[in-house]
Amino acid sequence: MPVSHAGNAGGSPKGAMISIGFVTVTTATSDIQFFNIPQTYTDLRVVLSARRTGANYVEGFLFNYLDVSASLSGCYIVNNSGSVSNGIVSNQDAATGGLVPAASASSTIWGTTVIDILNYSNTNTYKTVMFNSQCDSNSGYGANFLGVSVSKGSTGGLTTFDIATFSGSDLWAVGTTAELFGIRTVGK
Repeated sequence: MPVSHAGNAGGSPKGAMISIGFVTVTTATSDIQFFNIPQTYTDLRVVLSARRTGANYVEGFLFNYLDVSASLSGCYIVNNSGSVSNGIVSNQDAATGGLVPAASASSTIWGTTVIDILNYSNTNTYKTVMFNSQCDSNSGYGANFLGVSVSKGSTGGLTTFDIATFSGSDLWAVGTTAELFGIRTVGK
């Protein structure tokens, strides 16, 4: 898929990935929310660069559909410092995704996660969310997470979601950023 802001002369971009929202955490918080998402794109992408305030070194986070009945099912694989695990989840309220280093990690270590939300505005399909996440494990080895979840609760368009830490005491650290992109197909 071409990723470009280039379009025909005098026209709007074609096949473009457009930034439509950006959050920088300035006070530690448990939720990063995006709301009033326009229904004019085909897919969404979130790029998350994050650290947490909690003590557990590498931990995931929750992706919550706030306006679509979730009933999420999916699978994942994790490679954390050479130890590989995988799993299947079903009928969950939120998708578990990504790896994020904790406060105990070196201050230069941040986790990076790309979240793709496919067909988010299509009211005839269930919503699929894919996670691709990496971070250093503070021991010289990397940690990777790949996962996918499908929401079978509703086919409604997604206009609001949040990315939350697992508990209210384990917060997104100051400096965490999340950028939301709308992706248009070629010809739109």
